[in-house]
Amino acid sequence: MNNKEKMTTSLQESMAYMKAHMKPDTSFDVVYRVIDVGGRQACIYFIDGFCKDELMMKILQYFISLTPDNMPENAYEMSKKATPYVEVDLKDKWDDIIYNVLSGVFALFIDGYDRCVLIDSRTYPARSVSEPDKDKTLRGSKDGFVETVVFNTALIRRRIRSTELRMVMMNAGKSSQTDIVLCYMDNRVDHAFLEKVKKRIQNIKVDALTMNQESLAECLYQRKWFNPFPKFKFTERPDVAAAQVLEGDIVILVDNSPSAMIVPTSIFDIVEEADDYYFPPITGTYHLYYDANLSASDGESPVGSRQLSVYYAAGGVQHSVDRAVPHSGAGDRRIEAGGSQYAEYVKYPLKCDGGAGAWRVFRQQRLVQLRGHAVYGVRRHRQLHPAEL
Repeated sequence: MNNKEKMTTSLQESMAYMKAHMKPDTSFDVVYRVIDVGGRQACIYFIDGFCKDELMMKILQYFISLTPDNMPENAYEMSKKATPYVEVDLKDKWDDIIYNVLSGVFALFIDGYDRCVLIDSRTYPARSVSEPDKDKTLRGSKDGFVETVVFNTALIRRRIRSTELRMVMMNAGKSSQTDIVLCYMDNRVDHAFLEKVKKRIQNIKVDALTMNQESLAECLYQRKWFNPFPKFKFTERPDVAAAQVLEGDIVILVDNSPSAMIVPTSIFDIVEEADDYYFPPITGTYHLYYDANLSASDGESPVGSRQLSVYYAAGGVQHSVDRAVPHSGAGDRRIEAGGSQYAEYVKYPLKCDGGAGAWRVFRQQRLVQLRGHAVYGVRRHRQLHPAEL
């Protein structure tokens, strides 16, 4: 048989196909049992360790208690009226049936039915969603991703209760059939980039993603030219992943991996850490540069000094410092505005350029946080006009 073919109504043919491909007599964890359901012969298949024992016992008790009078005529009626469970699906293609059984889904074949009843009562061995060891924070939530992809999607969905949030399931690997989930906001994501990522995942031609996310990263970006910057940002925190999704990025979750891949990414995303979302930037030391050759006609200030208002952020509050800069002795003037321990990292160069009747100040702004020996922050350029001084 070709596994693209559909199953028939014969239970014996279905059991022969499952025996030839699943090898229940050889693999001890492939469990099957022949039962009687409403006067019809039936057979169940599942993987030991993936199904909830107590739940399966209750469902089997219900199936065995069915009588021929209340037995449905087809698989659709069986799933609608006589299956006491929520997550029920019907499949008739063998590749779909085999994939679901190997994923832990409970399969029920009934003689005379042309489709298989799939009951998703699986449960995976999983550890608790405790805080990751590498992404500890002083503030914020203390939960983290685990190796079960369904738990990871639930952690993101708990934080983003929006109808625009999409969770698209894909898989890659001929043998492993590894589950891959793309998480994104439909109204914020770059759809052209999203389609490119989907096509690359669909076109992956590998036997298995043996190293989960690392194998997927190598398959998505196969270029050989040298690039010193990472192509992905990885995080084990669901709050960081949710924040990136809300910014329009795509979060890729891979089954059996306790971290998320974030694309696209930039150098500013790479240098961020979890505390950057909970603490305001720390700034402190400013450098003023001015032109000593400015004359009185260049600006509104007298020749002897320049009165500048320096704006800075400390503790999330904007402040200003008025400081008279002597005209003589051109050079570096430093204003200590708090947080002097970051003097070697935080600099606000201000350059006054002479012009025709007016002058402008250009400020280069860098918001910085210091964690250990690493510096995190964002650099922006801003132009201050005379009205702001």
